[in-house]
Amino acid sequence: MTSKGRARGRGMTPEQPVRPGGGQSLKDPVDELNILVKDLSLSADEREMVSVREVALKACTSEEKMEKVFESLYQRCYEDWRFSLCAANISCQVIASCDAEHGKAFRNLFLKRVQSDFKNKDKLRTESHQKFLGAASFLCQIYCQLLDESGSPFTPLTESVMEILELLLDDKATDVEMHCAAEQFFVVGKTLQASVEKIRLTGLRNKVKDKIIHAVGSKEVRTELIKVIEGFASEWKHFQCERIMKK
Repeated sequence: MTSKGRARGRGMTPEQPVRPGGGQSLKDPVDELNILVKDLSLSADEREMVSVREVALKACTSEEKMEKVFESLYQRCYEDWRFSLCAANISCQVIASCDAEHGKAFRNLFLKRVQSDFKNKDKLRTESHQKFLGAASFLCQIYCQLLDESGSPFTPLTESVMEILELLLDDKATDVEMHCAAEQFFVVGKTLQASVEKIRLTGLRNKVKDKIIHAVGSKEVRTELIKVIEGFASEWKHFQCERIMKK
């Protein structure tokens, strides 16, 4: 996923993999992946990302192992919503690199989890704010990067993404929720512009404007929200998502 002018993405050109921390490879790829994911920096370079993706792919030998691979990634999102960009990138690369059967199985596995968390979003928001943000961010990042079997954007997630953004901007929204929402707009805005009725998008944009007008949240967050308004005005010409296509 890349964005013009904001350097939010990473290139997909494979390089010689390195292991974060430089440790020896473990016999069990799932155990190795758990360590790599735990140690992976939010600003990890492409060589480190390639390393983690290769271990994740190596570990996906059965549906049970696939579930463990996804849980390793998703639990890190629960701990820090900003990791969702990395988690979505790795997940979509696994789908793109697997054979059709395994790729579909892995996609269905994480979509089931995403849909479950979305269904329980209000409860999750109340019981674990941290997990709620991780689930919301991962949903948006997957929407940005995932393609359907025909190679088109995965539009079945459009309504869920709209609802989660509206929730992140409601009257109860915290500073961190608004920050999370702003970051998601930068990656999903262009796709939403092409997929959602104008009147619905206008309502979402107005939620952002209201936060700015009424000085809701910190100065830093309001600055990010102003950039979101600029994105709406330009139809997100300076923000685009690099989707991962199956080779």
